[in-house]
Amino acid sequence: MTGLILVIAAGSTKSDLFKPLLTTTGDGALPAAATVFFVYLGFEKIANMTEEVRNPSRDIPRAIFLSIAVTTMLYVWVSLAVTSLAPPDELARSEAPLALAIESVWPRAGNVLGAIAIFSTANTVLISLIADSRLAYSMGRDNQIPRVFASLLLDRDTPWVAATFIFAMSELLIPIGNVKILAELSSLTALLAFLAVNFALIILRYRLPDHERPFRVPFAIGRMPVIPVVAIVSIFLLMVNIDWEIYLAGCGVILLTGLAHLIQQQWRHC
Repeated sequence: MTGLILVIAAGSTKSDLFKPLLTTTGDGALPAAATVFFVYLGFEKIANMTEEVRNPSRDIPRAIFLSIAVTTMLYVWVSLAVTSLAPPDELARSEAPLALAIESVWPRAGNVLGAIAIFSTANTVLISLIADSRLAYSMGRDNQIPRVFASLLLDRDTPWVAATFIFAMSELLIPIGNVKILAELSSLTALLAFLAVNFALIILRYRLPDHERPFRVPFAIGRMPVIPVVAIVSIFLLMVNIDWEIYLAGCGVILLTGLAHLIQQQWRHC
């Protein structure tokens, strides 16, 4: 957040900070939105920490909505700041666009921003490893994957097998070496997951209308919830702007995951 605020402060020195809002959007807006959708993946990971929260039905929705609101506000301000500090074409050619933008006002500030970026990236990776290891632990405890993933350290009660496995799987992505490919693949899998969740929410409203819900999505026309419908349309709009090569890679990941699950199910029956 400190790094983003520095960029916003640099952009605030320009008098035309809000000029991009009056500019017609180019054809690259939707593909860019589909690519950077992965930056919103951290929020749903909050739900994976439910068992470590005292009052999850109250606090988890609040944490998700508050963090989304604050982050979205920062991202919008950063977008306005960088486009006021440097032309979009110049930013697109740079491997470090934020550093390029801030150095136009404060020379050498890019080094500070780079150090912050390394720290924040490591922090994001750590959060992902923690949340995903808890997810694998829950699946192992419920016998959806091998039971060994539910193993806990005796003195700390942390899922060490799940954490080690998630860390090892993350290491396998390093040789890809292309942030854009990783971003689009992450965005695609997240969009597919969110698509399933929104469809499930609509179906459950009709099949289990009286089921007790700790949190209920607001705004509905009869039983039809409005927000999931808008979300589904938005997801399809983003998915059609993802490169077809990413779909091939995503299908490969899904097939391998399904094969591993099938093998695991057969192993349990043997």
